[in-house]
Amino acid sequence: MSLTRPSLPLSRHLLYTVGSGFLLSFFLIIAMIVTGLGALENNNKRLALITDEVIEKTHHANLMRDTLRDRALTMHDIFISRDAFAREKLVQHFYHLGGVYLSIRPKLETYPLNAEEKTILARLDRLTLENQPLMIKIINLAVENKEEEAFHLLQTEEMHRQRTLVATLDELIRAQQQIAHQATLEATQTYTHTRNLMFILGIMALLLAIAIGSMILKRVQRLASETERARNRYQTLFETNTEGIVILGENAFIGCNQAALDMFGYTNEADFLAQKPEDLGADPQPDGRPATEVVAEATNTAFTQGHAFMDWEARRNDGSLFPAAIALHAMRFEGEPTLQAIVRDLTREKEAERSLHAAHTAELAAATLKTQFIANISHEIRTPINGVLGMADLLQRQPLTPTQASYVRAINDSAQALLSVLNDLLDFSKLAAGRMAIEQVAFDLPALLLSVSQLPQHRAETA
Repeated sequence: MSLTRPSLPLSRHLLYTVGSGFLLSFFLIIAMIVTGLGALENNNKRLALITDEVIEKTHHANLMRDTLRDRALTMHDIFISRDAFAREKLVQHFYHLGGVYLSIRPKLETYPLNAEEKTILARLDRLTLENQPLMIKIINLAVENKEEEAFHLLQTEEMHRQRTLVATLDELIRAQQQIAHQATLEATQTYTHTRNLMFILGIMALLLAIAIGSMILKRVQRLASETERARNRYQTLFETNTEGIVILGENAFIGCNQAALDMFGYTNEADFLAQKPEDLGADPQPDGRPATEVVAEATNTAFTQGHAFMDWEARRNDGSLFPAAIALHAMRFEGEPTLQAIVRDLTREKEAERSLHAAHTAELAAATLKTQFIANISHEIRTPINGVLGMADLLQRQPLTPTQASYVRAINDSAQALLSVLNDLLDFSKLAAGRMAIEQVAFDLPALLLSVSQLPQHRAETA
């Protein structure tokens, strides 16, 4: 079979057809990419914003709940303590935890709240206000060695109120999870709509150029995969617990909760309890000391003084490290002296500090650039204005008619007004740079009013 060369008009027609089809496919691809990426970007931004807000609010609610539980444990320690000095320290720690609880509560108001959240927070505030006098009364009774009366109030009233407060905080956390779930559903719907639109445009482009359509499809699949991974990461943030409680004896671990296992990457409690405290941290620690020395110092302090706190570079089961804060409280477990260790993962807090520092540095740089720009512009305009003022002064010294003299005065006054504006701009730049000094000086009010009225006088006379 032989191939014949098509005629020139037919070749041009094919060229025009292919070119037109390619251009149409190209425009469809551009439209699809712009539309899809714009929708996905807006969707991801909205989801990220809601995620950040929910994470922060949930974090504060968890802190409030943990503070309540710490106060309950401290109250229990006050009851069982027989050492007056130790009891006094426990009472101080109890009131300190109350201050921590009250300091966390206003932070929730800095975020957008829906009607359900506001209702829960109002109920939480009411319960806190009602419970505070009873807790103080129980503590005072315990300090006065009226354990029986204090214990009776604790069992009949305070424990129920504590459970109600914790349940209210749990309800607030569930409300946050519901908000996150709703945002995920809306994001999924938006993603589905965007995917359908991109699929239709892809089919149209595929009819004109299969290769271009295939590239578009790969692009869509990659974006869909990224969106799915982001959604999975988002769900994981709500399924993991970032704090744990470990019971430590004099020589080994005695027990732990599920949060501790998750935090350190263990699936079996026996494997975790078989570890030594120093095995769960970096060696050496960030301060250069061996892990065994840090553990020994903290545990000895806790056993002798009743409590201790330490910063710890923790090590997971897979060998990875993360920053943690550990609070140690002395107690008796099954008749033996033990320590209760509350471990808090500080990874997010450290990352937030670094981000805040970077944002602050960028803001200072932008403010400095703006101030320099204003100062340079004011200086550049001042030179021609001074020329206008000089020429106006020379004209005023020439023999002029009254009308011409008024015009020259108007020119001079306008230039003076513009120069005053430039001076104000310079004052603004000084104010932004922190070099502005406020002075109290006298001024001529009639002269000021006269100069203001003369500016539009010529236009009014010629109107």
